Amino acid sequence: MLRLNFAMAAMSSLFLSSASHADVAVWKENVGGWDIFVDRTVDDACFMIGLFESGTFIRLQVEMAAPGITFYIGNEEWQSIEHGKAYDMSVQFGSRTPWTGEAYGFLWDGLPSTGMFVSFANGRADRFLEEFRRMPGVRVRYQGSQIASISLRGSFQAVGELYDCVGEMLLARENAATDPFSERTPISNDPFR
Repeated sequence: MLRLNFAMAAMSSLFLSSASHADVAVWKENVGGWDIFVDRTVDDACFMIGLFESGTFIRLQVEMAAPGITFYIGNEEWQSIEHGKAYDMSVQFGSRTPWTGEAYGFLWDGLPSTGMFVSFANGRADRFLEEFRRMPGVRVRYQGSQIASISLRGSFQAVGELYDCVGEMLLARENAATDPFSERTPISNDPFR
């Protein structure tokens, strides 16, 4: 797998420019070729992003508000993707059983992508993350045709860092919940809310 450092920097800039720099923060750069961020606009969601030689990017995001993960895949050439439209897709790690379901069109400052949500219910998102982390590659299909085949080199280390990010965000929530003077919205019963 060849990573394009210049393109990765441009992609990172895109994801930072779609929200203010205060809203999206770098957690750690170049972890096995992936960058880890915290998106303050979606309840401090941690995500990792990688850009690949074909111009395809993957953003794997742990959702804090709706417990689960969203697997985004996009490419500048996929201009026919419509924001909010449902697309039947499958995501297969190595030779494992494919994950199938609806992925919804999403535009990052005009950059087209689709996002497939996987809930933590019944351990589904945990299994998805483990396959993402441990399998050597991922193949994505739309309407039965393969649209991407990507090496996941470095993903084991990057998902580990993603877990660390989520752990810190959860700890920060707990601390905010017990501190009545915290600037963050508390999660527990705060009499001054």
